[in-house]
Amino acid sequence: MEQHLTISEIKDMAKDKLKGTYFMNISTLAIFLVLALIVSFVIGLVGNMFKMNIPAVKFALIFLLYGIFSPHMILGYIFTALNSPEKAYNPEILQEILNKGKLSSPDIAVINAIVLTLCMLPYFFCGLFITPTSYIAMVLENALVLSGCIALYLIYFLFFGQIFYLALDFPDYSIKDLFGHSLKIMKGNKIRFIKTFASFIPLSVLSVLCFFVGFLFVVPYFYMTRTIFYLDLVNPGSLKEMPDSSQIFN
Repeated sequence: MEQHLTISEIKDMAKDKLKGTYFMNISTLAIFLVLALIVSFVIGLVGNMFKMNIPAVKFALIFLLYGIFSPHMILGYIFTALNSPEKAYNPEILQEILNKGKLSSPDIAVINAIVLTLCMLPYFFCGLFITPTSYIAMVLENALVLSGCIALYLIYFLFFGQIFYLALDFPDYSIKDLFGHSLKIMKGNKIRFIKTFASFIPLSVLSVLCFFVGFLFVVPYFYMTRTIFYLDLVNPGSLKEMPDSSQIFN
């Protein structure tokens, strides 16, 4: 029976695969952030025009945008991980693969947007109905509630975080099948998954202390680690002799 890679091996491989591709990965992330800012600005403008505070709508649309944008990012990381970075950001190649299956299905994007929005509802309601007595109380309150919201989403992600990758590997699967298969392959791997991504907490804290600039480097590292984790999850031991993407996407 093949052994899975250790956490340090997964992260070392992720760093190795990102060498020479950081500019493209950061550029892709920057494009998404700009689009998210535009959406946020437009929704905020509409809200001010009608004297409405609608953070839930704003976040729902940003999450939906993320769900639509994610398949392209994930494909980029997959190609880079499979030793074909020249294909990672070729729009024609990416779209051809996306058209073959459920990876670009709006259902996946909508479902993830709904889940993310539901997980954030306590944070929205907290801001609407609770008035903190001081600045420190406000910071602590927001940090506590936001941590709880993130924890809710991480529980969902722990079981169903592999659906984007599975949609690429199994283009004929229905949405229900993708969720079911994600649940299946995560059996026995949840603790390893938690440990892998908990290791990014120190880097995330440092990024916050560096006025969030560090996230431009941490996010690509996180996504590549997530990609390597998935590839090792479905084919344990196979990453030690990494195939070229032409062997997989023919």
